[in-house]
This record gives sequence, C-alpha cells and structure tokens, in this order.
Amino acid sequence: VRGVLEDGRNCLLVPVASPTDLAAAVMRLVADGDLRDAIVTAGASDFAERFDLRAATRRTEEFYAQLPAGDRRK
Repeated sequence: VRGVLEDGRNCLLVPVASPTDLAAAVMRLVADGDLRDAIVTAGASDFAERFDLRAATRRTEEFYAQLPAGDRRK
C-alpha cells in the first residue's frame, strides 16, 4: 500500500504467492535483530500516528482549515 508500507523501514515486502521470498524475508528478520527492531519501532510509530485519536483529529482539523469559508458545511 503506497504511502503506508515502506520496504525495509516498516516492513519487508515480498512478491505475492512467493513462499521462497517470504521465507527469505522471515529468515532475514530472524538473523538481523537490528533490522527487526527497527521495523517494529517504525511500524508502531506509523500506526500510532495514523490511528491515534488526537492525530486523526488534528489531521481532520487541518483539512477543514484549508477549505475556503464557503465550502465548509455545518
């Protein structure tokens, strides 16, 4: 999903229906604790930013603040 998943930052992307590539990605995570920790940290941060109520409210308020006054619905 563009804009959400970033290969090597918050996930390891593999081709669809490729068990060999999936196994290689899992083994990479098993072998590389630093990469595993970085992906977990980035994923948790991204999730909190996208789904935190305060962050969602802030983004909604920013969106409505950009609308011209005549476009705002009550």
